[in-house]
Parts: sequence; C-alpha cells; structure tokens
Amino acid sequence: LMRRGGLFLLLAFVTAAFASCGFDDQEGFLEIDDDLEIRVQELTGFCTVQIKGHGAVDVESDYLPNSIACENGNAPLEALKAQAIAARTYAKFITEAEKRPLEPTTRDQVYKCSYATPKPIHYQAVRETAGQVLTHEGKLIVGFYVAGSLRSGASCAAGNDPTGTERRVTYNQGLTGNQVKKTSLGSMSHPANRGAKSQNGAACWASNGWKVERILRYYYGDDMRLAELPGQCAGGEPGGEPGGGGGEDDICRPGVASDTTVPTCTGSDSVPQILPRSAWNARPPKRNQSAHTPNRISIHHTVTSNTSTDSAAMVRQVQGWHFDRNFPDIGYHFLVAADGKIYRGADESRMGTHVKNQNSHNLGIALLGTFHQSTAPSDAQLKSVARLLAYLGKKYNIELNRTNVKGHGERMATQCPGGQVLKRLDDMLAWAKADTICTGADADKPQQDDAPGAGSDKDTKGYRYVRIKTTSTQPVGHNDPIDGFEVDAVYIERSGTSGSELIYASAVVCSPGVSNPGGALGAPDNFTCADRAQTVAGVPVGAQLMLEMPSAIKPGDILFVTKHAYQPALNDCEPSHTARVSISEDGRVWKSLDQTVSGNWRLPLQDAHFEADPEDETSSEDDAFDFVTPRAGHWYTPKLTLKVRSSNPAVVKVVYHAEEFDLGSSQNRDSLFSVDREFNRFGVRRIIARGYDVDGKEIAKKEISITVTGFDGTIPGGQTEPGSPG
Repeated sequence: LMRRGGLFLLLAFVTAAFASCGFDDQEGFLEIDDDLEIRVQELTGFCTVQIKGHGAVDVESDYLPNSIACENGNAPLEALKAQAIAARTYAKFITEAEKRPLEPTTRDQVYKCSYATPKPIHYQAVRETAGQVLTHEGKLIVGFYVAGSLRSGASCAAGNDPTGTERRVTYNQGLTGNQVKKTSLGSMSHPANRGAKSQNGAACWASNGWKVERILRYYYGDDMRLAELPGQCAGGEPGGEPGGGGGEDDICRPGVASDTTVPTCTGSDSVPQILPRSAWNARPPKRNQSAHTPNRISIHHTVTSNTSTDSAAMVRQVQGWHFDRNFPDIGYHFLVAADGKIYRGADESRMGTHVKNQNSHNLGIALLGTFHQSTAPSDAQLKSVARLLAYLGKKYNIELNRTNVKGHGERMATQCPGGQVLKRLDDMLAWAKADTICTGADADKPQQDDAPGAGSDKDTKGYRYVRIKTTSTQPVGHNDPIDGFEVDAVYIERSGTSGSELIYASAVVCSPGVSNPGGALGAPDNFTCADRAQTVAGVPVGAQLMLEMPSAIKPGDILFVTKHAYQPALNDCEPSHTARVSISEDGRVWKSLDQTVSGNWRLPLQDAHFEADPEDETSSEDDAFDFVTPRAGHWYTPKLTLKVRSSNPAVVKVVYHAEEFDLGSSQNRDSLFSVDREFNRFGVRRIIARGYDVDGKEIAKKEISITVTGFDGTIPGGQTEPGSPG
C-alpha cells in the first residue's frame, strides 16, 4: 500500500449473532491526510451523507436508522443509542477524512441490508441522540466498534467469540488521557484512535440498566465527550428550531424542547427552516417554467403513505410521478412532512405545476400523506404549514385570508387536499396570523405576551424554566472527569399546609453541548466520585442547560441547584467551573439570579425576583444577528445568496467573507443584506458575516460552516478553478 504523508487506520467489519454487522476482520486501510485534525475539530454540521449508489441521504432520518438496524438491530434501546452515536461519528469522520461517498456495505457501514429494516426503536435511538458524536479534547474520534465476544449475566461475563473480534475491543472505564487504550483497528499513535466498542457487550450492559453515556465511556474512556453537531438537521423537532435547541452555534432558543410533551413555540414572523432540494436528493428540473411573482397560495396533499418515516424518499417519489407526467419538475413549491420538516420543491420564483390552468402567481404547498379519508395530518405538520404561510405572506405581501389561501379543490374539481386538511385550513390561517405558533402539549391554548418585562411589572403565573449557563472554568477541581459545571439535580422546596414538598425538574428543554443532560433530572443521585460520569450533566463553558419544572416556580419557593450529594473534602474528587443560574416564564426573557454559582446552591425566592428588571436578558447577540441563508451544516451548489437578519437597528452594513476571501457587502436592510455569490471551490467553507454601524465599527459577527458541492454523488475535495480563490 502507498503511504502519502498521512496515517493509515485499519478498519474491520464483523458479522455476529447479536451484532448483525460491524467492522469485518479483513484488512483494509483508510488513508488520512495531515490536515484532518484541523477539519474534524471544526465539528461542522452533518445533515446529509453521500452513499454510493444512493446519492445524498438524510443522516438522521434515513442513513442512521437503516445502518443501526443492520449493524446491531436486536440490541436494547440504550445499546442502539450507543450504536447510533458511534455510527454517526464514523460516518462524519470518514466523510471528513476521505471526502468520498460511503460504501453501503462492510467497506464502511451497512445501509439498507436485506435482512433488517428500521423499526420504531431504531428511529427512537437516532432521535434521542440527534446530532451527537464522540469527541476527545474537542475533536472527533473514529468511533470504532466490533461485535466482540458474546456476553451474559449481571456481570456480562465473556462467552464465545464467534467472530474473532474480541481482541479489537478496548475496556477504558475510569481511564483518561494517555491511559486510554487504543484499538489495533487503527494506528496506535493517532489521537483519533480512542478504542473500540463491543456491540455484544453494549447490548449486555444495556440489558443490565446501563445508560448510553456509561456504555460509551466504558469503551472509549472517561474523558470521552458527547458533542452535538451544529446545523439545522441535528435532531430537528417538528416545526421548531434545530434539535436539542442548539441551532448552528448552540444557542438555546425559545420553543425548543427535547421532550415533545412540552409546548414549543416560535414567533410566527420567524423564518421557518426549509430543507434544500439536496436534503431529498432532488433530480434537476427538465426545463424552466416562467418567472412569476406569487400573490396567492394553494394547499394540496400528495396522496402518499401515511405510515412511511422516510419523508425524503416520499418527496423523491412525488417528483418521479410528476416527471412521468412530463412536468418540468416536482409540481409543488414546498412539501411538509408529518414530523414538521419543510422541503423545498420547485423554485418559488417560477410557476409550479399544481393547479390546472391556475399556476401563474400561485404557490403550491403540499402535505405529505393522504387526507381525504379518516387519517388527519399531524399537529407538527399543520403548524409547519402555518409557519410557512406566515413567512410567505410576509415575503410576498399576500394577505392571509380564505380568498388568497385555498385548498386545491376550492380552485377546481378535485378531492385534494382532502377533507381532513380543509377542515383545518382556518386553524392554520389563524396560527399564521398569531404572534406565536406552538407545537406540543397545550399548544392550542392562546399564547399571551405576559412575560416579565412585557407590559407587566410582576409575573403572577411564576417561572417554568431554569437555565444553567457555564461562565468560567474556575474554580479548578481535582480528579474531575466531567467537562464543565456539574448538575446533579435542580428542584424547588415548597412549603404548604401539610409540610414541605420537593419538586424536581422533569424535562430537558434544550442542551446544546451538554453531556448527559438527563443526569440533571430527578432527585440527587451523585453520591460518590465514581457516580459522577453516569449521574450528572456536564455543562462546558459557553454551553447551557435549560430545564422545565413540572410546576411553576412561585415567590416563597426555595430553588436548589445541586452538583453533588457527597462531601468533596472527604472524597478524592471535587467538581469544577462556575455558572450563571437564571429563570424564565416563557424561555425568552431570562432573569439572572446568581452569576457566581460554583458549588451546591440554594436561593429563597422573594417577590423582587419576579419583578421586571432592566437587567433581564431578552436575547443574545447571536439571536439578534443571524444567517437566513445559507444555513449552517447544509450542502449547497456553488451559486447561492447570502442573507443576514439583524434585529439591531445600528447595523447598517454587512460584509461577507469565506475564510480570507471577500464575498461582497450590502447596506440594503430590506433585502436582508443580500449578496449573490458563486463559489469556485468545493468542500467545507467557513462563511463569516460582520455587521458594521455608521462609523464603520464592527458591532456584530456570525460564523457558520457549509459544504459547497456539485451534488453529483461525490464530495469534491479542494477543487479550485485557476485564478478564482473564493
């Protein structure tokens, strides 16, 4: 084999009784170039992956559920979650390392095998780990795994090793740094080699009650960290912001919940997340339609499956049907899936093909599914249509009423979009015209603007949310395997006529960058140094953990944030970091209670804590200055438009750069500081927008990473046209 200044990592795949497929024990080599560490350290978004023979495939909704079903499909949920994280990490690492499509076989990871199809538990495993990858010191590791020997019993004692891969497994519980054992699957000197997981072992430990992070630390070391990749695709909740509440730079935003029982709200005037054509592997149009300026909207259904979970495949199916009818492209401008995802269809600046003889100036929105019988569209689907209506109405100055927005069958003789959609059209219009649109429990209750500081001096309803935001690495503890401020429990003590009651945080609303966020729920259980890696949430500097209380916090309650339930002075460990604790009624306006929390903390809450204060946080700089397009982590063809939304009126000019190259500037706020640019270099591009005031002073900045590619089934690497640096 040729070696070109890089590093060879030996890969292996197996077939096992419990682990269906994994790394085979046949030798093959992965060649990694010298700048790999720089690229993987960026932890850019990873929404789609190119699969040989399949084109662009959605990572979260398609590739991973199919892969883990084939690789380790019969395992318990926590082991499947560990497999999903390892598989996502491996796919991301290989994409960065070799810039090639993944093989759908044991050359990389099996995808869409003949012996297994995804079941609800596989989708659940991916959904509950959305966007999470394995890292060490901020960089991706490879995420090796093998079948390993069969394991059984409470101690998971080793049995037969039918695949001969046990020798590749590493056992790294309690080990950190250079102590972590590397696997012979890879170079013993490369920092990305942090060991290999046993699929059979993971399944056994999961059967014994181990959670996913404990399983992963057992094989990859106690200093392994779970990181959430940025981007709109990372675990996106229906109709809301990206998964985990992270967004492209890990800012918790209102209305983002990891627990779908929590109502999630977004402003109706916010720009909805619209997935690009690349997200469903669109075929190019056969021909262009005439340009038009939309002035009305028609609602459709696609008459596709109501049970399929592969919405991207359904959109491709619809495009195929329309091509068969000699349409120039997919007929609809937008398609909305049952989980709330919005897919871009035909170019909205051109006529679609969706209402016979009435396509000019008419935008087509289609709900994926069949709704002319008893099946109704999902709440997430209806709310996403409402968000889309609000956005399009504002963009094209279309008044949202039943004259301008109609069902297909109200414009011509057809059952489309079905009675189940038509009877909710008035609801969708009402939501689109409301201040906020909410999805989840109590979502249809009126959303009132009565947060602290919004026209009321006191919040009589109390505060529902608690946020822990790490601000400093000081004080520095010792023997501390947790990256960040530890959170063991958040709860309130409430006095009543029958005595005191303890009420514990019940849901993680968002947790960008936080390890094991569920460790902060429930009663304190961090009783020993050994418990810490499994029982607490770790909130690194710059990250934040937002929790919901099952009962609103009221004056007279005592709020507790507990890091540990042991005495550090009497144990061989001590936690680190300082955090700010804040509370909020609606997840939008935050009242800071203490910025210097470094140990176990309690605060009796008085009336003054519930009064509006000029110091209350209403938004962050990143919320106020953000890209509209492109979106972090997405793939784009070379020609695209750069746009930034700024809520700060002092920003009068925006200048765009890609790395060190000037992309242009705009002073047109009405156009969202729009700049058209055609890129001439493929691959991951770092895009920076800087906002300037009238004096030429930089007052805002936003940085994202995107992938520029031709979408031809490959990922071109480092190709540049002569004389065209950008």
